[in-house]
Amino acid sequence: MKSQENVIRTIFLRFPDKKKAIKSLFEKSESFRVICKDYYDCKSMVDKFTQDSNKTCDLQREYKILMEEIEDELFKQITK
Repeated sequence: MKSQENVIRTIFLRFPDKKKAIKSLFEKSESFRVICKDYYDCKSMVDKFTQDSNKTCDLQREYKILMEEIEDELFKQITK
């Protein structure tokens, strides 16, 4: 189940040296929260595929690509 705590914890784990900026943006910006939730969802799917199979499937690759794109957007917003 996706809770805000799980979402923000996942973002903290990805960008551990940016916790203060992440927390501030998460509290103030609805669009940032949406991007964080999208990242959480993609990461959850990638993790699920990894646990379910040793093989990489096309859908898993697509989720990884999307996750990387979202990471780039998060990084841009965090480091503004």
